[in-house]
Amino acid sequence: MNTVADLVIDALRKLGIDTLFCVPGVQNDDFFDRMVDARDIRPVVARHEQGAAYMAMGYAQATGRPAACSVVPGPGMLNAAAGLTSAYWGNARVLALVGQLHTWAIGRAWGVLHDLPDQTAILRQLTKHSELVTDPAAAAGQIQAAIDALVSDRPRPVSIEVPVDVWAQPAEPTLVAPTAEMPALDTDAVGRAVAVLAEAERPLVVVGGGAQDAASAVSELIDAFQAPVTTRRMGHGVVPTAHPLFVPLPVGRDLWRDADVVLAVGTRLEFPLLHWGADEDLTIVKIDIDADELDRHGLTGIGIHGDAADACRALADGIGRRAERPGLLADLDARRRAFQDEISYLQPQLDYLAAIRDVLPDDGVIVEDVTQIGFA
Repeated sequence: MNTVADLVIDALRKLGIDTLFCVPGVQNDDFFDRMVDARDIRPVVARHEQGAAYMAMGYAQATGRPAACSVVPGPGMLNAAAGLTSAYWGNARVLALVGQLHTWAIGRAWGVLHDLPDQTAILRQLTKHSELVTDPAAAAGQIQAAIDALVSDRPRPVSIEVPVDVWAQPAEPTLVAPTAEMPALDTDAVGRAVAVLAEAERPLVVVGGGAQDAASAVSELIDAFQAPVTTRRMGHGVVPTAHPLFVPLPVGRDLWRDADVVLAVGTRLEFPLLHWGADEDLTIVKIDIDADELDRHGLTGIGIHGDAADACRALADGIGRRAERPGLLADLDARRRAFQDEISYLQPQLDYLAAIRDVLPDDGVIVEDVTQIGFA
């Protein structure tokens, strides 16, 4: 007999997930009873639900693929909330499998084990899509909707809640591979952006975490555009720091002051706008898969709704190959060297970083957290 638990396990397979970060508990016992036979999915048991959610987030970010965690309801879900919040803003496709009370107890406020007045309302604030499965007959449709949402649009967490008395209920095994839906590229906005970028005299490109899967397209664009590019935190690694057009963030700040056009690729741009400011002489062209982020601060001149890679390639095709700006590479090289001289006193942190760089592969991942090494 196929059960709701089996459907959820099949959903993990359909997503290509082979590792489940979890803290098992009584409300999810029937799910883990079925997981015993799912030898192709490895459970990694955390000591705390926050750890399970953060491990799933890190796994998704490091692999570029969906990841999953499983926790019990109430305190378990609340413990995982920190990791889900981080995944929400950190662009991580995390599937959160969350237990629930018995269906007859949900929303009653009877104070049964792990009761919350409205757990689903909390999950809706931590995820871009949330499903509460109470009817086994509707389970397949709800689970399909959840995994489709997980792989679509902006990378963010998705949650599926299953009550303790629903996991073992029979359900039809009708799931199919998830379908990713992405917004159609706004070609009119691309055309307007091409006209502005082609006339830019002092352009700057700022790349964020939304471009993590668009590295080659971003490189094509900056090579065609002949514009310096900088990144902050989640954008690090999209453009190699050895690229002749790349500058570290403090140099980017200096270039921002004189820029006439800024092209923002997959970044909320909140840090420069809030800390560096903008005036009427600066035109901001913003690419984002999330329409709500296109003009969050009311300062975007042209907003391009679409996937970063598609938009960058369309802009590169429209701009063509601009002539190399005289003295640009020499100027950027001088600015980088001056910046390195300016921060040379940061010891021993820079020596530690040099040692890490010496042994870390070019595609290696460093997790710096909030540390002196990270700030250096």
